[in-house]
Amino acid sequence: MRKVVSVVLCICMLTVMAGCGSEGETKETAGPSGSLQTPEASEPSAVAPDNPESGEDPDVSQEAYDDSRIIETVHEELETDQGTIVFCIPNLEDDSPDAEAVNADINDWLAESIREEMEYFSEYGYTEMSGVSWESHWTGSILSLVIRAGYYGTGDFYRVYHYDFAQDRRLDNRDILSMLSVDAEELERAAKHTVAGVFDEQYNDIEWCLDGEGGIERSNIDAYYQYLLMERCNSLAEVTVDNLMIYPADGNWNMIVKLYIPAGCGEIYMPHEILFDTPDGTVTVSEGGITAKLENNEITVCFTDSEDIRGYLENDVILTPGYEIQYGHEYTIAGTYSNYKGIGLYSLGLDCYPMLFMVTEEGRLEFADVLRQVQGGYFAASPIPYIGGVTELRAEVVESLYEYEYPTLMFCMDGEWYDILDWGIMSISSLDELICADCTWNCSMVDTNGDSHEITWDLTEYLDCFGSFKLYDLNMVTGEILEVEGSLSYLGATDEGVIFDFLLWSSDGMSNSYEGTLVLFRQEFDYDYMSVRVLSGYDLFGDTDEPVNLVRGVG
Repeated sequence: MRKVVSVVLCICMLTVMAGCGSEGETKETAGPSGSLQTPEASEPSAVAPDNPESGEDPDVSQEAYDDSRIIETVHEELETDQGTIVFCIPNLEDDSPDAEAVNADINDWLAESIREEMEYFSEYGYTEMSGVSWESHWTGSILSLVIRAGYYGTGDFYRVYHYDFAQDRRLDNRDILSMLSVDAEELERAAKHTVAGVFDEQYNDIEWCLDGEGGIERSNIDAYYQYLLMERCNSLAEVTVDNLMIYPADGNWNMIVKLYIPAGCGEIYMPHEILFDTPDGTVTVSEGGITAKLENNEITVCFTDSEDIRGYLENDVILTPGYEIQYGHEYTIAGTYSNYKGIGLYSLGLDCYPMLFMVTEEGRLEFADVLRQVQGGYFAASPIPYIGGVTELRAEVVESLYEYEYPTLMFCMDGEWYDILDWGIMSISSLDELICADCTWNCSMVDTNGDSHEITWDLTEYLDCFGSFKLYDLNMVTGEILEVEGSLSYLGATDEGVIFDFLLWSSDGMSNSYEGTLVLFRQEFDYDYMSVRVLSGYDLFGDTDEPVNLVRGVG
């Protein structure tokens, strides 16, 4: 049964969009590194000079690339108790098929809603909408038109249109990025970092979350943490080049950030500058045979064959018998941020091995249980969405209620020091908020021989402590069934999604144990389906590098 976590959110717009009919300007655009670029492809075609011999004045409206090419087909103003509410619909002043299609799309979206609002106001004296406005951003002949439709109950909604008046055609994201010489993959990666940071910024008040105002009890922090990770995962799943709402403005690239949230309307939108990577300097730390390095915003970890490491592996970390660590090899840590400023290795609790912590310029924290991840072959950092503004970290030995001492990590926020172990982040005792655990999940696949398979991932016997599961692979051609047993545990959350480690300890037809990792890209709010992909190790859902869509079955 899915837990319901009630949270009252106070949502502040990070940027206020310009009002109707804002002055358009030709602006340079920022490339991936943040430097200004104005490629030749984006320059306007030459404006015809005055020619006194022709006897005709130049038609400036047809030559200039500015807001004279935008008309408002609707402009209404209402005086209400909340002030003046403005509704306006911009259209492109062009007769090309693409321009007509853009105008039709804008009108279909807004015209009927505005008409209904006007009628509603005349009858009841108030509106549900807070207004409709637009702003233009010109890069030579290319217009990026940003339209906002605001609602009092559910917030603001946006659409972004790109149109090149020199070519009389609408541009998609890949078109405009190519014309402005911006690498699409680099921008997508930066957009993911931006969305992750904005999401975590919404939940960085730890006292607000836990002292009653946010409705979260300390005993429920485990479930709340999972729930935030799932909504964070869903928010990042929306970030692809093809469906981003991006636009160049004021020398930078901007986007409309879409966040899934645990309460209220379910999702919110806000404009935000895209934050590109800012690598700077190198930091190296070592503790107990583990060495971590931060260099050019990339974090790596390696292990030294030492008495400390052997002790950790024997006493604290469960590895498959016979598995050998590649000592001296640098493993890359996958995270979700773009501006790390420091790293540290800290032991937490009695007889515990060091864990890696990373902190960003804004004071956001991530941690990685690196020794537990080594056999799965994928290293993932875990964000802490509800902690932010951290200014300092320090190791400390503290005394428990039972009068024994243990090492821990203390972090400073707003001048107060906190013990990291008090906030339920080091282990997730159950996964029921991340993966629905009282049902089966089903998918179909075709193997390399062309045989069809029906795969059932059975979590109905799920155990909170161990994450036990069974997986059945039915070959529809031969009738053979392969049964696999295993366990599932949480590793971290990157810009790809939520990462899990799985261990297969017994199965029909398999004499050895296998381990690997998978990523959960997306889970529907009502748990009808989820999208996963195996990152390393055994192919749970067939031999494919593509995401697998699992449909909820029994349960």
